[in-house]
Amino acid sequence: MLTVIGCGKKIDPQKPFGMYLNGRENNPLFKDPEAFLHDIEDGTGYTGSKQRGLIIFPLPLPSGPMPRGGIEISFDPKNIPAGQNIQISQSESASGINIYYFPMQIGAGNSGKVYTFGLRPSKGGAATIRFDLLEAKVGGKIKGVILDAVMDAYFKTEDGTTEELTKPQELKLFNWSFETTFKEHPFLSM
Repeated sequence: MLTVIGCGKKIDPQKPFGMYLNGRENNPLFKDPEAFLHDIEDGTGYTGSKQRGLIIFPLPLPSGPMPRGGIEISFDPKNIPAGQNIQISQSESASGINIYYFPMQIGAGNSGKVYTFGLRPSKGGAATIRFDLLEAKVGGKIKGVILDAVMDAYFKTEDGTTEELTKPQELKLFNWSFETTFKEHPFLSM
């Protein structure tokens, strides 16, 4: 289990597992990362034509077969150049990668909204990530690092739209390394 906890320290971009909310260190506890693969439809109704990868640094919450909350990296494993720093400053479709942080549910109650931090280029979001090893199969290994990421907070609604917070919040990540083995996604079987 990752035990990075702190509050109030200034930004240190060299720190492993650095997490800063509005310029101040603020790291909850995270479990070790997990990785999942699943097939997605190609638009013709055929499942199996494309694959999607998911790496989760889960929060230590009771979760059943799928981790809940935490940092999520979503990506297309077929479009990842191993060993290269990948800049994410366009839309998700441009790089095939997106990074989110889902903290413990706060502020939305039972309204069907999810408190989310995400890479939104229109709001200054950007990231650099590197995949050093990527064996895109169940049982395959994956290793890499989020070198840096800047995300802003919003509510994601049930219909997929976003709702802005009244007070903007910015989350920065530095040096989030991951090394794990792909599992089959428990809900989206391959």
